[in-house]
Amino acid sequence: MHRRGLLMAGWLLVLSLNGVAWGASDPLLQRAFDQLLGNPKELRVNAIPYPLRQGEYARVYLYARGARIGGLLVDELWIRLESLTVDLPALNNGTLKAKDYLDSAIYARISIRSLEEFFLAANSFKDIRLWVEGGSIHGTGTVLFQGVPTKIRLSGFFAANGEPEVWFYVESLHLNLLPVPSLVFYQLERQINPILNLRSWPIVFKIRSVKVTREHIIIATQADLSRPCLICGGGEAPAFSP
Repeated sequence: MHRRGLLMAGWLLVLSLNGVAWGASDPLLQRAFDQLLGNPKELRVNAIPYPLRQGEYARVYLYARGARIGGLLVDELWIRLESLTVDLPALNNGTLKAKDYLDSAIYARISIRSLEEFFLAANSFKDIRLWVEGGSIHGTGTVLFQGVPTKIRLSGFFAANGEPEVWFYVESLHLNLLPVPSLVFYQLERQINPILNLRSWPIVFKIRSVKVTREHIIIATQADLSRPCLICGGGEAPAFSP
């Protein structure tokens, strides 16, 4: 019996280390995250509470499809929280307010099409088409430049440095087929940055990596995106393009 218990504990440890979401659905957390993520199309929240300690969780796992963060549609999102303590009255009222937590991890996939919609909705562009080539984002479209609709062609890259934000930096920019100085780069970057902003969230996520594939932007707290997703325990496992 002792050996069987050790084996079971070993299996649970393996599942935990591989990011598999095991636990029970938590309606209060579900409601709070549903509000935080803009009522996603699909949301699954599993939690492992500490026994006899209300509002305290050993781990919380989340998977969302079609979430919205600051107007940006996030096609798929995984979150894992370690040793989370929440404000219970706030949670009962449908609001997530974290009092303490040991660690937080996030992994998100945002489609290129969702990024186009984000730029259009923010009125940064009147029309835009984006594609990925050579690890950079390229785009063509129309912007208002000094009040005049202007054809634009640009290329750039996404970056993160451990802060709860993702930024876009312009590498080259042409207006009406003419190259423009870097001062204009900064004006455009100020209009659209940060692309993803989690500073107002009740939990801090230190975003360390951004990667673009032909169809998606991958954003994560894990430092090495050449490795499989460490926290993806719900939905499909992410696929990487070469």
